[in-house]
Amino acid sequence: SGSNVSNRSAHGGGAFGVTLMDCLVAGNVSSIYKTSASDASNGGGLDSCLAINCTVVSNTAGTSGGVYDGVYTNCIVWSNASTKDANATPNYSNDVAMAYSCTSPSSEALAAVDLHNIFADPGFKDPSAGNYRLTTASPCCNAGCNFPWMDAAIDLDGNPRIRTRRVDMGAYETTTMGFSIHIK
Repeated sequence: SGSNVSNRSAHGGGAFGVTLMDCLVAGNVSSIYKTSASDASNGGGLDSCLAINCTVVSNTAGTSGGVYDGVYTNCIVWSNASTKDANATPNYSNDVAMAYSCTSPSSEALAAVDLHNIFADPGFKDPSAGNYRLTTASPCCNAGCNFPWMDAAIDLDGNPRIRTRRVDMGAYETTTMGFSIHIK
């Protein structure tokens, strides 16, 4: 919980088969891990993970540079790259279960009304400088799904996980003027 994941790996560039909460997963590369020219790496950011309130950005893989397989809730999966498969979506594979999350492009499976996914720019403060905190105008603010444990949880910056009545998507809870207020 609460860490920045960044490395280079053959399968699941950032993480493979683990549970992550309140994490920033950025700048990872999943390289080719088999000798066949037709094989491609999967999940530059995350592969086969359970992730809650994570921000997965600027990762690269042969297919699905952001997330591949797994379950993702309250996550932002944005600006990832697929280098080998022209038909792959750069942010996610068809095998993901994603709810209350922000990604692109929209797909029929992820656009179901009861999944509450958003397919719009998440509104990061300064992504070119690595600042993936949300602006107050972000569509990801107050758009996540609350869990009971969040009442006492903190985000990646150490702020209360729920600042208003609903949790924000991604690793950071939006703050105003350098402070946060937790209202129950």
